[in-house]
Amino acid sequence: MISNRVIQEMLDTEKTYQTSLEQFSQATKQPFFAEGPEIFQKLATATQKFSELSEALHFNASVEMTQSLSNAELTQLRAERMNLIGQFFAEFKSYMSVYEEFLKIKYTSNDAPEQLPFKQLDTFLRRISTLDSASLLIQPLQRGPRYELLIKDVLKRDDELSPESPNKLSDEARGQLEILLNTTKGYLSEAAKREATPGYKFGDITRSLVRKGSELLSAAKSAPSAPENTSAQASGYKFGDYTRGFVSKAYSFWAPTPVAEISTPVLVSSSYSDTPAAQIPSAEPAVRTPPALPPRDMSRVSAVSLHDSDDDFESDDEQTFTFK
Repeated sequence: MISNRVIQEMLDTEKTYQTSLEQFSQATKQPFFAEGPEIFQKLATATQKFSELSEALHFNASVEMTQSLSNAELTQLRAERMNLIGQFFAEFKSYMSVYEEFLKIKYTSNDAPEQLPFKQLDTFLRRISTLDSASLLIQPLQRGPRYELLIKDVLKRDDELSPESPNKLSDEARGQLEILLNTTKGYLSEAAKREATPGYKFGDITRSLVRKGSELLSAAKSAPSAPENTSAQASGYKFGDYTRGFVSKAYSFWAPTPVAEISTPVLVSSSYSDTPAAQIPSAEPAVRTPPALPPRDMSRVSAVSLHDSDDDFESDDEQTFTFK
């Protein structure tokens, strides 16, 4: 068991996020949803993927926080976590355009029949949740900065290791993480500075996302605070070209990894404190206690294979990196 504030804060809020995804999943099983527009099916597919990744990340982090593991097991566990985070950001990039399309149809159409399924969706969600569809469906985007902090934490702890440490990141692995972290921080910072541009309404939802991102990116330097339940409802909202652009560079090199490959180590993480962890606060549903880990091959991760690509971050082509 270890003590890690960044992981603990992720665990404290992950179940609330999963509850929101489950509430939308309930909506997808209603008759009106199946008869709705094509965007509904895109949202159902995307949120299902986010739900699966969230469950896997929560389980992975819970094991580290609640079980006594060997150094080899910790190394593999953290490698799997970086793999999952990479998959999340690949989905994050494509989800931006899906969410934009959803808002555009919901808030710009004057066609009553076209608006009916959206009203039915909000009516159903209001019966089981305090959020409407727009506020609920933005949560995967708001989750991005929280997961980004996990990457930042790996880099921070790697800085504290001696060059001789067996858990020290390779130069190639560290470089890939720094590309993702620095590009994301740069675009979030730029987005925060331009809440409005000529001819463009930078709506409440986008402001909420940027504000939340700024708070989370600075959280590692501040004292822990109680999780904030941030929600916003867009009225007449248009999800503009700028918001699309600020993530296109940040996540262009992440390629989705099949679920079957989630357990494949892709990154050697740094060591953590051996200080006993505080008990994970209970939540609804309760945090599950992971079973003992089965024996696994803990072969040393030592070399990096980087796929060559002449494309820069302006390209939509994705790059991947794997560890051998």
